[in-house]
Amino acid sequence: LNNKEQQIDIDGITYDEDNSRTFIKGYVSPQRNYIDLGIKAQNTRCEFLKEFCGSFMRDINLRANGACKVIGSLDEVNLTGKLIADGTVGITPLNTTYTLKNDTVTMIPNEIIFSGDSVWDSRGHHGIVNGALHHKALTNLTYNLNITADNLLAYDFHNFGESSFYGTVYATGTCGIIGRNGSVDFNINATPE
Repeated sequence: LNNKEQQIDIDGITYDEDNSRTFIKGYVSPQRNYIDLGIKAQNTRCEFLKEFCGSFMRDINLRANGACKVIGSLDEVNLTGKLIADGTVGITPLNTTYTLKNDTVTMIPNEIIFSGDSVWDSRGHHGIVNGALHHKALTNLTYNLNITADNLLAYDFHNFGESSFYGTVYATGTCGIIGRNGSVDFNINATPE
């Protein structure tokens, strides 16, 4: 407790399995209604994405390296920085799982940006993701993603479930995905493979 600055100073390290460490240094000031925490990720698990992106992501098994900050007034907290992500993530509306290898995720206030990040399906087919997750102080998530695919697994349902069709589709082309307020829109220009 730093009485002089009227804040809680934080200087800590969290340890996890697989030689994962997260260094956290900064402060929280309830008096000034402000947070400024620097985070250095070393093979840090990204399970927090379940809370943030659970509406369209599942089975998140990602690790991150790099640095970011949790910063802003306590009622409008934001993220800034750059992380390198590796691992797998499932995309619920497509019922697919993709692998990320050394993909850069850039965070600026109210946006998490993907710029030319590569993804691979289970057969090693390749796609490139551009776009962003948009938010308002880590709430009201929307997203606008563009995928350029080269024979990439794009849809993989094995029964009707609640849908009007099912199947396994590999495709080459482009797909825009816009998500907001409980709806997801796809704009697809692709050739089924």
